[in-house]
Amino acid sequence: MNPKIHKLLRLGLSRPNSSSSTQGFTLLELLVVVIMVGILAAIVGPGWLGFVNRQRLGTVNSAILRAIQETQSKAQAEKVSYSIAFRMLNGVPQIAIYPSPPQGTANFEIPGNYWRERDLGKELGINRNQVLILTNLAGDNTLANPDNVATVIPNVTTNPNPNQVYPSITFTHTGDLPDPFPVIPAHGFQMVVAFPQSPGSDQPVNRSKQCVVLQTLIGGLRTGEGEFNATTNPQGCI
Repeated sequence: MNPKIHKLLRLGLSRPNSSSSTQGFTLLELLVVVIMVGILAAIVGPGWLGFVNRQRLGTVNSAILRAIQETQSKAQAEKVSYSIAFRMLNGVPQIAIYPSPPQGTANFEIPGNYWRERDLGKELGINRNQVLILTNLAGDNTLANPDNVATVIPNVTTNPNPNQVYPSITFTHTGDLPDPFPVIPAHGFQMVVAFPQSPGSDQPVNRSKQCVVLQTLIGGLRTGEGEFNATTNPQGCI
C-alpha cells in the first residue's frame, strides 16, 4: 500500500486508549475509510475486470480446442468423416459437430440440433456481443483470400439461411484432412477469439486475441495468443 495512504489510515482510525474509544467511529473516521475504499477500488477494479475478461476469452478458446479435438476423435472412433462448423447466432458463438455429408453434396444444411448442443452462450455463460470469433477459413477446409487476414464469422438471426456456408473443418476416419489435401499456409487454419472494440462492433481488439491453429495435414493443433508479428510474436493470431 502507498505509504501516505497507510499513514492516513493509521491517523484516521487509531484512537487514544480512553473511555471514549467505546463510542464508535466519528464522522471523520468514516469519511476517511470511504475515501480509502474508493481509492483502492479505482486502483484494483480495472485490473480485476481485465483479468475476468481474459479468463472469459481463454474459456472460449479452450472450448474451441476441445471441440476440434472431439471432432477428430469421433471421426477415428466411428470410422467416418466428421466436420466441425462455427457461427454466431445473434451475437453468441455456436459450434456444430456432425457426420460429414458425402463429398460433392450441394446445399447441405447442418441440422439445428447440432448447433443447439454446442451453444457457447448457454454452455459457458457468454452473453450477446461479449466476444468475436474470427477465422481465415471461408468454407469447409477452404481458405479465405487473403489467408493471412482473419475475418469475423457469419452472424445469423433466428431464421438462418439454409444455404449459408459456414467456416468448417473436416477430418477423415483417420483423423487427418481429406484428399484432395488443402493448402495449409504458414499461419495454419485459425479460429480466433477476441473482444469487440465496442458493444456490437465487428472490429476486434487485436491485443486481446487468442486462437486455435490447425497447422498440419494430419491434424496437428496448437494455441496462440496476441496479434501475429513475424519478429516478436510468430506464434500469434492473425
